[in-house]
Amino acid sequence: MPCLASNGHRTTSVTSKRGNMQRPIAVLTSILLLAGAGSSLPAQQEPHPRIDVVFLLDATGSMGDEIAVIKEKMREMISAIALGEPSPDVRFGIVAYRDRGDEYVTRRYPLTRDIDQTVADLRDIEATGGGDYPESLNEGLHVALHDMAWNRTEGAAHLVFLIADAPPHMDYAQDFDYRDEADFAAREGIVIHAIGASGLDEEGEGVLRHVAATAQGEFQWLAYESRYVADDGEEVIVRVEGRDIVYTKGDSTWEAGDGPPPDGLGGGLIRTRGGPEALDDATAEAAGEGAPAVEVTTSTNLDDLITSAIKEAARDTGVDYGPTPSAVEATSWGRVKALIAR
Repeated sequence: MPCLASNGHRTTSVTSKRGNMQRPIAVLTSILLLAGAGSSLPAQQEPHPRIDVVFLLDATGSMGDEIAVIKEKMREMISAIALGEPSPDVRFGIVAYRDRGDEYVTRRYPLTRDIDQTVADLRDIEATGGGDYPESLNEGLHVALHDMAWNRTEGAAHLVFLIADAPPHMDYAQDFDYRDEADFAAREGIVIHAIGASGLDEEGEGVLRHVAATAQGEFQWLAYESRYVADDGEEVIVRVEGRDIVYTKGDSTWEAGDGPPPDGLGGGLIRTRGGPEALDDATAEAAGEGAPAVEVTTSTNLDDLITSAIKEAARDTGVDYGPTPSAVEATSWGRVKALIAR
């Protein structure tokens, strides 16, 4: 029945004749829905782009300097990759391969977000073995593609960095074939970047180029740069990339194969490989046979090749890096690990 409120206004109860509260609840629900119709709910946070990276490393004796570079530069590479917006969700794994008759043919280090574990895994790898020239690249490639528990989430990026200085054995029975493996990678969306180290012959170069091209990646030669001071006090720079060797001193440049070098550029190859171990004690016969050894500093662009390719894949998934060098320098390792492992 009608009732009077204390202020004298007439109001009407919405209680049903049967005395229950179903109708008031329904009315209240409608009011709340109408009130919320014009407002927006908080947007669901976008997932961090996901990237899996596997290093496929020839771990035979001739690859010591290249593996040493990755060991030394890994933290810097991870820092540069992590400081994007949004920070990508990156996992790293490793497959090391040698050859039949060595301590192992392949050794697998699973994909992980634990960056300290990745660094420890790299330290566990020693370059040794591989008596003959070809190695078990075919088997290493198979393990990297089939046995690494890749992230199958839609939109995840998958990268393999194959770093080698020798072709695969093609004479082994019951072996895999790099051509079949490259075809598999292409079907599965696994991009393979192949990096040729010093000493890779034309056969090996052809194999690595085929694998990279088939699997939507790139083949690049690893560049080695050596520096020393000549007798006249002027610096000489020797750059080795593939089978190209270039000497530079001041305004003078000489490429191996162009005939006798100009005075002061030396008679022999200074240093075709580089790594932190070489930075400490590398020496060379800089002025020709019989000359006193001089101190040589060496470096490679391996970390730049890897970092650039991973950042390019991250950009394709929506990561923005912008101008980050100063941010990389100022960010603590603990902060970087938190970004990766969040």
